[in-house]
Amino acid sequence: NSRSPVFIDLQLIYDFVQKTPLLCIIHYPTDEYFDGTIDISKFRALRRLEVQKTNVRQVVGIQRLRAQLQQLICVKSLTVVEDVITKCGGDNSNGFVWNELKIADFSYNNLQRVDSALEFAQFLQHLNLRHNKLRSVEAVKWLPHLKTLDLSYNCLQYVPQFHLEAYKRLQSLNMSNNFVEDLMGIAKLEALTDLDLSDNCLLDHSCLLPLSALITLNYLNLYGNPLCCHPKHRLATAQFLHKNTATVKFLLDLEPLSKSEKAVTGSQQLRHVGALNRYAQRSSSTSINSSRVPSSTHTPSSSVGSLSSFKFNTSSTSTLDSVKAANGTNGARKS
Repeated sequence: NSRSPVFIDLQLIYDFVQKTPLLCIIHYPTDEYFDGTIDISKFRALRRLEVQKTNVRQVVGIQRLRAQLQQLICVKSLTVVEDVITKCGGDNSNGFVWNELKIADFSYNNLQRVDSALEFAQFLQHLNLRHNKLRSVEAVKWLPHLKTLDLSYNCLQYVPQFHLEAYKRLQSLNMSNNFVEDLMGIAKLEALTDLDLSDNCLLDHSCLLPLSALITLNYLNLYGNPLCCHPKHRLATAQFLHKNTATVKFLLDLEPLSKSEKAVTGSQQLRHVGALNRYAQRSSSTSINSSRVPSSTHTPSSSVGSLSSFKFNTSSTSTLDSVKAANGTNGARKS
């Protein structure tokens, strides 16, 4: 009977499920352990799916949502990205393109690699891979529309290779709390505005030369790197920034540039313009279809004197001398 209270209640529940745009599946510590199947196939209007502290392989019905999901969040629920992007959890399906997926969060999963499953998520604009155990993220080369990438709290030793189009679009890159000591390739990120390299293994300010090509950069965090122990760290860093940073509200290590720091921006760019061009050519020598294998020297213990530490003929002493010279010039102007 369509007029019965039971039917009306069922109709209400049905309509609710049919029109729900967001669904979060989460296991609370107080809940009893559940290893059965979770069927979400009735949620036909979903645009955002969150799976937290629940094995994504228990969830079925993801396959039919691939053409409409815009946000996918899997926290403490994955062992490999393939489980959700390719196999669609418990559906165990074959790979297919996620046409509408713009945001993906795969943080806190202890992932050791990001496989080629990202090839099916080429429309991603925002990707969060923080707090995993990643040593390589070569699969991001499949993402031409990438705008923000969070790789913090992993085991990465170098900046990944991006899709050729992503070099023109990536605006924010967070690689804090890794083992990065080489910034090879970062000079090609022509749209980059925010760069977090805090708590890595950057030893000498000369390795910052690629930063001088980043004309749109307005935020740089180097806090926690060995080079921060230099008594003139901020002045030495300012030399390797693009001269345009003196005209914007630039933040270095969470603080704005001083007048003396702005005065020396771009000085190393002019001094090493030839080396910078050669450096850019090195980073572009690998094509989008080739995988870059990290050198055995890309480790914190072997960075001193290694090619990956990117040291010029000009020593740290000459760098400091140029800083002092800049300071002397500023002092003369004031007097």
